[in-house]
Amino acid sequence: MADCFQFAAIHAVITCPLGPRIRFFAGRKDGSRGAPDGLLPGGLNVPDTLLSYLKTKPFSHMIFLP
Repeated sequence: MADCFQFAAIHAVITCPLGPRIRFFAGRKDGSRGAPDGLLPGGLNVPDTLLSYLKTKPFSHMIFLP
């Protein structure tokens, strides 16, 4: 399953115009545990919460605006 997610992510990137080419290596082992809680914001958060979350990261939320 891990290879499927990795392949789908790489395919999405290279399908975009000017998307970089990324090598795919098959053979990843599926994990038996889920990711720790709190690494990603919840899907029901309001925009202000998401923007404040992005401000804690090493990039600006402005890169996502046209």
